[in-house]
Amino acid sequence: MRKNIIIDVTVDDRARLEAIVADRNRPQKHVWRANIILLTDEGAGTAAIQRRTGKSKICVWRWQERFMHEGVDGLLRDKTRPARKAPLAQATIDQVVELSHGPPPFETTHWTALAMAETVGISVSSVQRIWRAHGLQPHRVRQFKLSKDPAFVAKLREKVDAMVMGDPLDEKTDIGTIISPEQFAKVKSYIDHGKGEAGAEAIECSAMPTDEKFKDGLFVRPVVFLGMTNESKLAREEIFGPVTCVIKWTDEEEVLAAANDSDYGLAATVWTNDLKAALNFTEKLEAGFVQVNQNLVVQPGLSYGGVKQSGIGKEATLEAMLEHFTKKKTIIFNKT
Repeated sequence: MRKNIIIDVTVDDRARLEAIVADRNRPQKHVWRANIILLTDEGAGTAAIQRRTGKSKICVWRWQERFMHEGVDGLLRDKTRPARKAPLAQATIDQVVELSHGPPPFETTHWTALAMAETVGISVSSVQRIWRAHGLQPHRVRQFKLSKDPAFVAKLREKVDAMVMGDPLDEKTDIGTIISPEQFAKVKSYIDHGKGEAGAEAIECSAMPTDEKFKDGLFVRPVVFLGMTNESKLAREEIFGPVTCVIKWTDEEEVLAAANDSDYGLAATVWTNDLKAALNFTEKLEAGFVQVNQNLVVQPGLSYGGVKQSGIGKEATLEAMLEHFTKKKTIIFNKT
């Protein structure tokens, strides 16, 4: 035992200490503290007490000294340490809660603890404690990132302008001819209709092939339409031509409802860096073929086909072949 520590365990003290050790509902910290004093009273040295209790030498000395000054009651009380930092003001807590319910900064999907800490001027751990105390989970509020890129249309046009129109059998060609004069007239009529819609802006991209042999080809320059809503004929019907509409949206549920508000459902593509959003949309989109962050043509072995009024089944797989070229028959034999 350390010098200057004198342990005097009375009969009453021993009775209390033994009762603490025997009480199975007692916190374990109270039990091993009581054991330190009982072992000390029995004459055990510091090393022996360490082995029996599994505590360090400093710990043994601390609770021996506590008992010397405060008795058994001192073993049952944990001294509170002074806070290193003053507690957060209520106004700061209220500010964090209010901001967490509001829109996130810049183009992010939600408030992060780091962004909130920098905005309010407190630590990240303080933000996390406030969120836990108030049951806030900003990362679950909105999963989709809203694109506010002012150059989005310009970038889209640049990509479409780079597409090559020409011979469909040439690997360098991105856009070939329309399949028939009837479909050519149909696509042209959709484009003319779009140009006549109020507020619509048509951006014609790429360039017609210059080779003389293509002069009679059924080529249509790709068109990007701006200023349209989901109520537009071009947004609601299947054109099967090089036409696209850029429609602005502000809410995840809004864009999902708009995508499903159609009589057709052949294919859809989701563009996002958020895995949860991708899983949510691929599950809820009413389309037969859904891709994430790509837009490829039909792949052999992958079932392809639409829902609603798009198509009459699946193709490109053995499953689809069996569905189209065979039929099920139920036969029951009674051998009695």
